[in-house]
Amino acid sequence: MAPVADELVLLMSPLSNYQSLRVVVIGSYNTDLVIWCDAIPVKGQSILGGDFEMFSGGRGANCAVAAARSGCKVKFVGAHGPDAFGNMARDRLAREGIDITDFVELPSSKTGIALIFQERKTAFHSALVSNSANTDFSPTLVKKVESDIRESDLVFTQFEISTAALLEVYRICHHHKNTWWCTQHRFNLRSPFRRVLIIYWWQTTLMPFCWPVATTWTPPYVGCTNGGCKT
Repeated sequence: MAPVADELVLLMSPLSNYQSLRVVVIGSYNTDLVIWCDAIPVKGQSILGGDFEMFSGGRGANCAVAAARSGCKVKFVGAHGPDAFGNMARDRLAREGIDITDFVELPSSKTGIALIFQERKTAFHSALVSNSANTDFSPTLVKKVESDIRESDLVFTQFEISTAALLEVYRICHHHKNTWWCTQHRFNLRSPFRRVLIIYWWQTTLMPFCWPVATTWTPPYVGCTNGGCKT
């Protein structure tokens, strides 16, 4: 993410107050399988790459870990499959002190996986994310944690979960007047949320971050570029 401190709008509490923040993250967990390379292979090409590394990731899990390491009390809501990657996800999040009571196992789904080619010199990458439990969990799981959302200070979500679950998050936050932050990956611009991405509802304290929008907003809006949100 681009370091643009002069343009960054900080709306969260000072660092000393982070421990008082109650954060709910409703979102994705992916295991990132990364191969470092000199050049990303093109269609139909097989080449010898470099080192392989495996990381815990997903925009939802990343938000949860960042908040927990800042001292916030964090609850992570999402889903994983009955596989080794799911076991790893629960272990990693629990070790960060995150509440994973509602990070549920879906027996017929698989844990999210991202296959990533990462160029050593340029830092450019290409990624392919699998269909997974991230988009399989239903709005029922979101409804189950409504009391946690109501009592929270901040709610984070991403467009890596299903549209139905995302709508339920917004409905609950709107009803209880919660502050709702949405981080976005590149997506189909025909999505029904394309308008939601570029509008800020001051009355409902909805502040969506979006990746694909090539524009810069002045405060109290958030600057975004094609390369990602300036955060």
